[in-house]
Amino acid sequence: MLNKNVRTSNNITVINKAAFSSEKEIDFNDYGVINSAMNSFKNTGIYLGENVKKESIKVKTTTIDHFCKINNIEPNFIKIDAENAEYEILLGMNEVLKKHKPILSLEFGDFNIEHVPRGK
Repeated sequence: MLNKNVRTSNNITVINKAAFSSEKEIDFNDYGVINSAMNSFKNTGIYLGENVKKESIKVKTTTIDHFCKINNIEPNFIKIDAENAEYEILLGMNEVLKKHKPILSLEFGDFNIEHVPRGK
């Protein structure tokens, strides 16, 4: 869907990886295009109905630190809206935060979902 949405934009590159706290492969829950706002590496905390099917797919992850280093990127602004993975992504960007001090736009608000980490 992302490739389709950006096909007419020449300033967007789609990278088939997820930002996370480490380089690995994770199970990702896909609830379909209509419910894509619920897609996450955690189960949704919201009942979507008995007709909604969840597909588990394998997704390769990388850290923001690693991605920026190998691509020679010095970010000055980072927006994160990652359906309960924000904390994991922040864990993988210590060097970028220290070295480049980017402005962060961070979505959060899933406070009533039991499995969402709160940090320390």
